[in-house]
Amino acid sequence: MHPDRQQLAVFDDRPFFERALAFGARNGILSEERIASIAEDGPKGMVQIAEYFGTQYLRPNIDEARERIVNLVSLYLEESSGGDLEKAAQSLRDGTFLSHSRGGSEMLKELWAMPEDGSFGIMVKQSQKAFLADWSLRSIGEYRQTLNERQEYQLTIDTALWFADELGMPHAEIATVAVESVIRSAVLVHLCSGTAASLPNATEFVGMLATLRTNGVPGKGRKRVAALLRTLPDAYQPVARKELKKVEKEDLPKILDSSRA
Repeated sequence: MHPDRQQLAVFDDRPFFERALAFGARNGILSEERIASIAEDGPKGMVQIAEYFGTQYLRPNIDEARERIVNLVSLYLEESSGGDLEKAAQSLRDGTFLSHSRGGSEMLKELWAMPEDGSFGIMVKQSQKAFLADWSLRSIGEYRQTLNERQEYQLTIDTALWFADELGMPHAEIATVAVESVIRSAVLVHLCSGTAASLPNATEFVGMLATLRTNGVPGKGRKRVAALLRTLPDAYQPVARKELKKVEKEDLPKILDSSRA
């Protein structure tokens, strides 16, 4: 895109869809027929959305439905184009208005399905319909921030499940445990074990910590952890190494403190 066009887009506070539409019309990307098709599809989509969230016969619902559908199309266009108006206009040229609305809706449904926090999903989840009612009116900035947060939660959960599987922990037994605790407990088990690490019961875990306090961390244990990290998928490495640092700086000093015996 020409730098001047991109600069102008920065200071235009209209919905991204409207900016892309205007850009496409102004630069010959969107034909009159395509613009007419968009104008024809818009009311159809508004009625569908109004019926889904309320009723098509109340004017406030229709007005809100217009805001929702423009927001959904804008969300899809801005995210898929990376904010490039030319690419967004080409997308409007190549796909229907309603397909772009569905694209935005699918993005929000995928966001809804992602974890809301770093737990194993034990919290009561908002219904999808209530989530869509809220998020179809939110900004792309809020979407991106929440997407990043939930991707991090998902990565931490996936890392914890990898460690749980490696120790043979049934997922049902850790459903109420903080995901970070699963990772740190697994690291401690490997630090203490001189043989193949496996999941200890509560009594065995207490005994394991007592042995650590008495004998310190065995060299074999550190080698086991290093070997374990070499088998860990690359995507999980940052999460695992962050928790390993916590074990070294927070957990081990307390465990090795004989005054706590």
